[in-house]
Amino acid sequence: MTTLATCDHSFRSYFVGATREKLKSQRKEIESLNLKNQRLKGIQSIEANILNFEGEIDVPGDLFSSLDMLSLGFHRFVTKGDGRDRKAFILKNGWTKANDPNLTKLNTQAFIKAMERYPVDVLCHIGHRTKVEPKPLFECAASLGVHIELNEKHIETLEPMIEEALRCGVKFILGSDAHKAQKIGVFDRVSQVVEKYKIPYDKIVGVDLELNVRKK
Repeated sequence: MTTLATCDHSFRSYFVGATREKLKSQRKEIESLNLKNQRLKGIQSIEANILNFEGEIDVPGDLFSSLDMLSLGFHRFVTKGDGRDRKAFILKNGWTKANDPNLTKLNTQAFIKAMERYPVDVLCHIGHRTKVEPKPLFECAASLGVHIELNEKHIETLEPMIEEALRCGVKFILGSDAHKAQKIGVFDRVSQVVEKYKIPYDKIVGVDLELNVRKK
């Protein structure tokens, strides 16, 4: 491993949400550590929350240029916003076990809208609490250069879609979803899936593929 992205939860996340002050402090620490350690490069990301069917996210646009990478995922623990957003998107996806094809289609379009509107580099733990249509999602990601995360904690939600992702030509990125320091860089479950589906190493950032982010 030569590059490590610090990717904390975003502004509207309960309990652990980002602030501008936290990001500034984190940036200084990353730059300081990079000067001390030439073998491992630290970069700064944030895991934005997708908020509604319009694909809006909770990272202010003026911060895009200061981040090295922008990640995006669905999380149900977000602070209260527009009532329609919570009922139609957050609550249905995060707090029910709805098996609704129309909801799946709307979720897919929400992620596509987000990728088209914002300089998203990574889609995190796809399929976790938000069902999506694999083909249109991965086709959009491949065309825009958005990486699909191989998430150690939630790899089982992506696994049924990996063959479609490969057919669509997406690029992947390793994500430990650590939450604890001792879990950083642990990819035991991901490694099994990579071998099972013979995902080419040169398609995986963190193995044989260099990170190429979208222009902020």
